[in-house]
Amino acid sequence: MYDSAGRTVASRINSEPSEASEEKGERSTPAAAYDAALTEKVMHHVLDPEKHGFGDLIEESGSREGAMRRIVDSLDDKDDLPDAGQYEVGRVINGESVTIRGAVIDGVPRISTAFIPSKYLGGN
Repeated sequence: MYDSAGRTVASRINSEPSEASEEKGERSTPAAAYDAALTEKVMHHVLDPEKHGFGDLIEESGSREGAMRRIVDSLDDKDDLPDAGQYEVGRVINGESVTIRGAVIDGVPRISTAFIPSKYLGGN
């Protein structure tokens, strides 16, 4: 999938700030993706519910922040995110199949929720 500048979504996630974004004072997309995901509110919503099944990932990552970084990192280098709008993708993180839902806003993949379906106690 390509954006209006002819870059793949994955390259856009990895890219340095463009001249236009530097003029506006915007940060690169990876920093913005981490900033959006590493808030207490998002980590509480995504990682803390036991029903989402992330206990082992948090423990093996050393912290909630480490686990969330691994989830954000899993969105890197993939062509299956839209240029904009909602997405639902599957990733293998730490040997577990993880479902991640969110939206790409201003080129930044934002995570709305994530869970391990095999451990998810709340249905879909």
